[in-house]
Amino acid sequence: MEGALNLGRIAGKWGALFNGALSLHTSPEALSAGTLTVNVDSPAWLHQASFMRQQMLLKLREFGVTSIRFRQGPVVPPESSAVSVPEKHEVSHEEKAEVEAMLVSIEDEALRGAIRGAALLSFSRDTKGGGTGRKDVRKPINP
Repeated sequence: MEGALNLGRIAGKWGALFNGALSLHTSPEALSAGTLTVNVDSPAWLHQASFMRQQMLLKLREFGVTSIRFRQGPVVPPESSAVSVPEKHEVSHEEKAEVEAMLVSIEDEALRGAIRGAALLSFSRDTKGGGTGRKDVRKPINP
């Protein structure tokens, strides 16, 4: 039970304990009898992490970790590095019509499709202010 609690504490602080690339390529997987199993996302990082074992142990001793076992496996990004994804909203008929009006002069069908997709995706992104997060490109920058 104590191992599970310590594993949760370690996982919650992983990004702060090992900020930078190490925290992005490794994540704690299990803690049993003082041995922390750490997943590493690639053979190169498995090799790199083995060089950092002693420094990692020093930071993990407070959680009851006495040894570290590295293995290649899935890595869960630390909470501090989580990327926020903008909320989306339904694209209005007016926004769709605006996109189609912008595309009228483009003859290349593949290019027109790519621009349509990018514009509709941009219109669907919501911002903190509740808008679409887009700027009207038809207005001059300097009036």
